[in-house]
Amino acid sequence: MLESRSSNPPAPESVTASGRIARILLGLHLAAGPVLSILGTGAVLAGLLTGHKVPMDLFLLIALPGMALGMIPSNTTMLACGALFGWSGAAVLFPGLVLASLPGFLLIRRFFRSEARLLLERHSAAHDIVQRLEARSFPVATLLRIAPVSTFAWTNALLSASTIRPMAYLAATTLGILPRLTLLTWAGLSAGDLSTALREGTAGTTALIGLVVSLSALGLLALLASRMISRPT
Repeated sequence: MLESRSSNPPAPESVTASGRIARILLGLHLAAGPVLSILGTGAVLAGLLTGHKVPMDLFLLIALPGMALGMIPSNTTMLACGALFGWSGAAVLFPGLVLASLPGFLLIRRFFRSEARLLLERHSAAHDIVQRLEARSFPVATLLRIAPVSTFAWTNALLSASTIRPMAYLAATTLGILPRLTLLTWAGLSAGDLSTALREGTAGTTALIGLVVSLSALGLLALLASRMISRPT
């Protein structure tokens, strides 16, 4: 009798109501970035073509909380800021980006860390990155912030699921965001100048060159960062 009982497979671990809610919220958080990135980029392009402007304080009031909640992609925000406000806007946005990355990281680590690990383990690429973060937390975290393909939502989930310390996370975010912000500001500024030239019927050769060079450099940066992340430890 005892043998037959011990041979039975163990019952699956029950999932609590809070666990289900955590998985739903985390799944929505991670899915929002890629979807809204497409919509946000389209809105930026539409605004550039129509010459629509917004005040800097209103832009920050919408963009920073949206990024903190993982609902507005950082790439779109940087591009839009460059197009609307140029380098002076990027200087104001830079510390805001760093601070906006903290709430998502701290909330996921505090409340949803185990759920984040379970969700990321279903994706082999994400699971591999978490393992690399365990071995080389600061350089890999910096490269994740540099890579233009990583949204705030996914990067926050990856980093919060790892063992990186909050201060190292903050330093890696600060260092990693800077080159991406520089190139996307240049691209946004060039796109804004090109849009103005098209509306006014003037030559926009310099703006077109700047847009092509900045986006090419951004693509190269993403490729190099991805290869360095994937490099064997």
